Amino acid sequence: IECVASGSGIDPSESPPRFVVGNITRDYSTVWYAGTMVHDAAHSRLYKKYLDAHPGQAVPEDVWGRTGPSAEKTALAVQEVALTEMGAPQSDIDYVRQILNNPQYQTVPYSERWW
Repeated sequence: IECVASGSGIDPSESPPRFVVGNITRDYSTVWYAGTMVHDAAHSRLYKKYLDAHPGQAVPEDVWGRTGPSAEKTALAVQEVALTEMGAPQSDIDYVRQILNNPQYQTVPYSERWW
């Protein structure tokens, strides 16, 4: 885990994968922070599944990460379940549901994401 001022995400190409977390995400709440770890672990899992199925090939970013709407929806769905199971405030769960169903969220360039 690498703490930074802003920006959160995962680099699943590293071993072990490196989770980068910004102040806003890290400081919001412990349960939210845990949910973001689950979210990014889902991205890492997608990366590994692709590698396992395509040995020796580069993993396209849209398969696992920031630019892949399908990958982001998968990670958000996993995060929603995790937050629910951890007893997160309903407002946090509702926020994840809202962005899960917002196609514009899926297209925000990584460099422009404040979270």
